Amino acid sequence: TLEKKELASKNGSFTRDYDPSLPLIEADEDKLKQVFINLIQNAMEASPDFENIRITTRIFSQINFKTSDHQRGQVLVEINDQGPGISQENQKRLFTPFFTTKKKGTGLGLVISLKIIEDHRGKIKIISRPGEGTKIQVFLPIHQNNE
Repeated sequence: TLEKKELASKNGSFTRDYDPSLPLIEADEDKLKQVFINLIQNAMEASPDFENIRITTRIFSQINFKTSDHQRGQVLVEINDQGPGISQENQKRLFTPFFTTKKKGTGLGLVISLKIIEDHRGKIKIISRPGEGTKIQVFLPIHQNNE
């Protein structure tokens, strides 16, 4: 697990850009904590010397101008690293149980994380190119009292 002493023992930059006005989401705090610890740990392991990891939170909403359909907003959490990136071939296999590129990995971290996010009616999107780092986006629906 990712512990505070691990963060303190690493050199490099760790940037947090949190939107202070985020609305509530309906969620299991412990399960989401497990997801974000896993995703941040992956970013740390991918980044040389723990450099330039950025965590951003904001509101995300989409409007389809052709149909005037407005989808309900979501909370978006982005984790960006400056690691080597992920090949297209490996991206296709990321959520396959037991697939890993790590020497000590089990290949279950992303599978479990995806299941937890989907149980929260959310989505995970990975944007990566070799040599350009990786951005992981986690979308979680905003809680609405009329549901």
